Amino acid sequence: MNKILVFVNIRIAKTKNQVERVNKWCKKNKIKLEVIEHALAPREDNACESIYQWQTQKMHPDLAVILGGDGTLLRAATAFAPLGIPLLPIATGNVGFLIQHSTQNMLKALDYLHTHPEWKYDERVMLEACSESQRMKLQALNEFVITRPDTTRLKGFKIKINNMYVTDYRADALIISTATGSSGYNLSAYGPLIIPQLDNVVITPICAHPPMIRPLVASASDTIEIYPDADNNEPLVLVANGQTRKTLYRKRKLLIRKAPFTLKLIETPYGITFFESLRNKLGWK
Repeated sequence: MNKILVFVNIRIAKTKNQVERVNKWCKKNKIKLEVIEHALAPREDNACESIYQWQTQKMHPDLAVILGGDGTLLRAATAFAPLGIPLLPIATGNVGFLIQHSTQNMLKALDYLHTHPEWKYDERVMLEACSESQRMKLQALNEFVITRPDTTRLKGFKIKINNMYVTDYRADALIISTATGSSGYNLSAYGPLIIPQLDNVVITPICAHPPMIRPLVASASDTIEIYPDADNNEPLVLVANGQTRKTLYRKRKLLIRKAPFTLKLIETPYGITFFESLRNKLGWK
């Protein structure tokens, strides 16, 4: 390794100490360190991710150490996965479900990567949403949520998969989740858990009517088309990873499909497995 990027959530107080630990490790091993700080906040666009990409393209890091919780990892995935930069996420938040390395094992993991040039990756599918006009594009590691500004009424959505009509949903909202994101909002809405390495997506309605409409698992290679009610002039609201919002004003279809890149999560002997995480976070025996 020649250069490491640290992407840190400055809203978590204890991350400052972890940055200093990485800095000392880099000095000891004669590795250059670059730091990008951020503070999570919902946005109406992906301007932050664009700035992070611009900064990172000049740095050319070998990897990015992510210090924060799941929200920090989700933002880092959107910013760095298109650049092909592998991530080593370190959990400093309180709720993190996606992150497999702890601060206690952080330096051990870095030592391992420094002495083992052949790295092993856990590649995760990401999704891309675009409007019919292609003027809007968003990416998501976890999920897209499609809803309307008026949250007091059921919303109607017509769904097609690969240009084949599926059904009309009436629900508070729709979740289009990756396998990685199945343990997030999808799980809270009673969608199925999917092993994150699988090439699947799940369409989960929130409070659907009639209630026999259930979540539907599809291939991540499928193209999902979502049409708003023809007789409803309200815009659609698209939320990516619970962080970035886009309002779609015209009554055109929304396309969701696999992104042309994957997220590379670095694996080391010092991380926990997905099933260990399930047992720890969900109280499984």
